[in-house]
Amino acid sequence: MYAIDDSLQDSRVQTMIAQALPMMDGQPVGQELKVVGGHGIQT
Repeated sequence: MYAIDDSLQDSRVQTMIAQALPMMDGQPVGQELKVVGGHGIQT
C-alpha cells in the first residue's frame, strides 16, 4: 500500500479528480510559433 492510496479514498480528492478529468480529455490545444530571430538564433 502506498501513501497515495489513502489520499485517493478522500471524497474531496475524488471530487477534484472528477472535475479535472474532462479538462484532460481530447487533443491538447496549442499554438504554433515561428521564430524569426533573436540572440543565438540562426536564420
